[in-house]
Amino acid sequence: MSEAYIPAYEAYYKADSRDPSQAERLAIWKEACGAIIAALSGDDVPAPVPCPMDTAPRDGTMVRLLVQFDDHATEDTAGPAWTIGANNDDNVGDDEREGWRFAGWCWDHDHFTEGKGTPVGWLPMLDSPKGGTHPDDAAVDAFSSAMKAKLAEARAKGRGGWNGDEPGMQQRLSDMLRAHVEKGDPRDVANFCMFLHQRGEAISPNAGSEAWKAELRAAQDDGHDCAIRYVLGYLNGAGDCGSTYYEEILNSCGRDRIIKSAITDGELEFTGLAEYIKRDGTRAEKRRVRAALRAEAQASDAEVRL
Repeated sequence: MSEAYIPAYEAYYKADSRDPSQAERLAIWKEACGAIIAALSGDDVPAPVPCPMDTAPRDGTMVRLLVQFDDHATEDTAGPAWTIGANNDDNVGDDEREGWRFAGWCWDHDHFTEGKGTPVGWLPMLDSPKGGTHPDDAAVDAFSSAMKAKLAEARAKGRGGWNGDEPGMQQRLSDMLRAHVEKGDPRDVANFCMFLHQRGEAISPNAGSEAWKAELRAAQDDGHDCAIRYVLGYLNGAGDCGSTYYEEILNSCGRDRIIKSAITDGELEFTGLAEYIKRDGTRAEKRRVRAALRAEAQASDAEVRL
């Protein structure tokens, strides 16, 4: 067999040891795998690029594996060789995991046996009619197997009902989807997306998000207004009420809102707004402030009588 692919294969691992960027590693990976397959096929026809091993299914699905053999290689070569194998770790407990198991060849007695080595790439068992499986398609196939395994675990725990017709199911599934994003398992997130997709429904907005945003805006506004009233109170105490600086702050920071908040919190006198509005306010502002001051006076009289 041709050894033409070995330099490209070695280039990938040398680059890996230098820890280049992910994009550079991927480019080197594709070049190396393309050279490997071209050498194996014996022609210049573009061949499917093996997928990185971190995308391979681990639910027992049989796949084609590109293996750097340590023993029982399927080809008489120093470089990686193709075989078939599977990994069932997702379906067993931690103490039962065996990793990748794949076919090898006993060269002493000419028979198949279990190979030993490190898988460096994989492809599904069946190619597309055009002779290649795009890595995107292979990754989706692998991920769907992982989704099925997680659904099987959920069914074993008695969970289900996503396809029911109970009222509010769309909102419930949407809320559970958001909750599982925070938990961090992409298989759960994908499954909830699948539930909604198969029901023909979109992800509903968070029912509490608008109310929460409104509360946040109110808190921000309240903090802003309090800070501006403090500055106005400082200027008033320094004898600068009605100065150009005082008026610029009031007008640029929400004049109407600041006046309303001062009335609500009883700070018309502290901020100097009672005097300022009496002198320079609009008719509407003067009426509002007079009414507020009367109300404060009536409340004070009521307290004295009590």
